[in-house]
Amino acid sequence: MNKVYVVGGANIDISGSSFEPLKEYNSNPGNIKLTYGGVGRNIAENLANLKENVSFISVFSSDAFGKGMYNDLLNKNIDLSFSKVVDNHSSSIYLAILNEKNDMYLGMSDMKILDELDYKLIDEFIKKINKDDVLVVDTNLTKEIIEYILKKSPCVIAMDPISSIKAVKVKGLFKYINIFKPNKYEAEIFSGYFIKDKETANLNIDYFLKNGVEEIIISLAEDGVILADKNERYWIKHNKVDVINATGGGDSFLSAYIKARLQNKSLLERGKYAIGAAVCTIKCKDTVNSKLCDKMIEEEIENLNIEEEKLCI
Repeated sequence: MNKVYVVGGANIDISGSSFEPLKEYNSNPGNIKLTYGGVGRNIAENLANLKENVSFISVFSSDAFGKGMYNDLLNKNIDLSFSKVVDNHSSSIYLAILNEKNDMYLGMSDMKILDELDYKLIDEFIKKINKDDVLVVDTNLTKEIIEYILKKSPCVIAMDPISSIKAVKVKGLFKYINIFKPNKYEAEIFSGYFIKDKETANLNIDYFLKNGVEEIIISLAEDGVILADKNERYWIKHNKVDVINATGGGDSFLSAYIKARLQNKSLLERGKYAIGAAVCTIKCKDTVNSKLCDKMIEEEIENLNIEEEKLCI
């Protein structure tokens, strides 16, 4: 059975969702919750929920939060044999402020602990990777570590650049990335073309394919998803969704896309399955939907009225 390796951050997520439109420089009434998160950790958990064999590589603090996250992942049957526990850092924390529509307004992260991820540890897990495995790389890592991993790894590599600030770490490294999933703004920063129609969608696709990416996925929020490889190009749209928590949608999308790819589904089938998983997640109050499974995703796909438009190559 193929294995998925995920290397990246594991955070304590603190999120506040405002009841009313946010007022700057004021105390805003809302709901505040604390959960386990981190892009890498979320992807690993989603993959485990989808019954994939997954190994997560990260750095955990020995503090109470770190111990809790570590044991929680073990209880979810996620392999942590290549992860590291340290005493000299507190746990990584991510703070998110959501507006009254539950969309991200502002985020802040303290992830200094990931600087403890060293080359020796990376070499250990890379030795175990087979060419048919998949490696997901989180851009919360340093640019130097990301480049080292990309150049050394012998398998399919998938990446979500996470944010426009962190995305710049992979500039010049696209030839090492097989699957790349930026959002609209991240894609536009790289390509220089604003996505407003089929022509500009194709210009963005051309940019990434010409620079070495094999499969490009551009998420456009309520405007759907652009999905392409060297043979096919699609713009996929679906019914409007009532969002409960948008934070983990991208993580579940990439997880489900990887699962569908490992099952040798077509490009279009992968995209639809991934959209179904993302919608199941954003309709859930938690960043990771613990009930995510094939049946739930398939039922969601039926209700979404997904439409695909083929983009000319």
